[in-house]
Amino acid sequence: MARRSDIRPWIYKAEEDYRAALTLARKRRDPVPDNVCFSAQQCVEKYLKAFLVYHQRSFPKTHDLAELLKIALLVDPLLEDIRANVVSFCPMPWPSVIRVKKRQEKNRAEQC
Repeated sequence: MARRSDIRPWIYKAEEDYRAALTLARKRRDPVPDNVCFSAQQCVEKYLKAFLVYHQRSFPKTHDLAELLKIALLVDPLLEDIRANVVSFCPMPWPSVIRVKKRQEKNRAEQC
């Protein structure tokens, strides 16, 4: 079981991801919205993991925000308030999103 002091690296990395998302979101030339969303998702993931470590709850190696939130809700039911935002944030792991987008683009190209 992790010690409570082990949350510092999670918080540090979450803050880095937050700053990256803000920086990328403010970019006016050549915007990169996918990277903004990815950095924001990573930020939320790391904060959820920090919360779980702090409360000495184990969690699987995953990037699934809904799965992490499900575990966090066992600690604090008030987190229910963020469920809709977390679940809609990234419905599937990032590499799967990329594969789906590529498949959709390929299907569109074949229809032309």
